[in-house]
Amino acid sequence: MKGLYIFGGGDYAIKVLESLRRSAYNVSGLILLNNADHILNGIPCYDENSIMEMSSPGNAFVAIGNATKRQKLMDKLRDKGWDLPYIVHSFSSISPSAFIGNGVYIAAGVVIEANCSIGEGAIIDIGVFLDHGCVIPPFSHIRSKFAYTKNDLFA
Repeated sequence: MKGLYIFGGGDYAIKVLESLRRSAYNVSGLILLNNADHILNGIPCYDENSIMEMSSPGNAFVAIGNATKRQKLMDKLRDKGWDLPYIVHSFSSISPSAFIGNGVYIAAGVVIEANCSIGEGAIIDIGVFLDHGCVIPPFSHIRSKFAYTKNDLFA
C-alpha cells in the first residue's frame, strides 16, 4: 500500500478518510493547520509546517472544502514535489474514457459517463450523475440535488 497524508481535519477529511478504507492507500497522517499532535479516528495528526519540510514528499490529498484555500495548498504541495492523486470511493462508477484531474474527490454513489472531464481539485459529491461529455471546471464542488446533509431538517 502507498502512504498518503490528508491535509485537513474537518468533515470533508473524515469523508475522504472513509473513502480510502478500500483503496490502495494507507493514510499516514492527517495534517492539521492547527491543533496537531493528537490522534483523530485512529490516525496520527501532524502540524503542516513539520510535514511540508519532509526531505522526500509522497502522496497528499487536500481535504479542505474552501476552493481558494484548497487550490493554494495544492499549488504549494506540487511546488514542493508532492504527488496529488485523485480519490474515488469504491461505490462509484467511472467510465474508462473519463479524465480525472489531480486532487479530485469522487464520493460514494457517483456515476461519471463517457468522455467527461473533471478539472483538478474538484469535489464530486454523493450521488452525482454526470452524463457523457460533461466538463467540470477545476476546484468546483458539484452536489446532487437529492443528497441530504447533517444540517438538513426533517419535519
